[in-house]
Amino acid sequence: MACAVHTRVMSHPQIHGTSQSTGNTVVSAIITVVAIICVALRFYVRVHMKAGVGADDWWILAGLLSFLLTAGLLLWSTLADCISLPNSPANTFQAPMQTRSPSA
Repeated sequence: MACAVHTRVMSHPQIHGTSQSTGNTVVSAIITVVAIICVALRFYVRVHMKAGVGADDWWILAGLLSFLLTAGLLLWSTLADCISLPNSPANTFQAPMQTRSPSA
């Protein structure tokens, strides 16, 4: 029975892949917005409370920029995968058949 369920799920890879990529995109967008708000609030508090912006604040900003670059690349790769044509070379690879040599 487990094989029948597995076969049924695998028979619609495009529907499953689209659902998963949409979920990943939504979660990434939420995390990105929260990260930007947190870093912006940190700089706002540091400047307005006259605590001064220190090295740790600049490292956090560098981390945020690195995260934004990574999130942008992941979003781009997700969108590029969704847009790719079904018969594109990336989707038509087939592994070579392995043959057994006769045992002597």
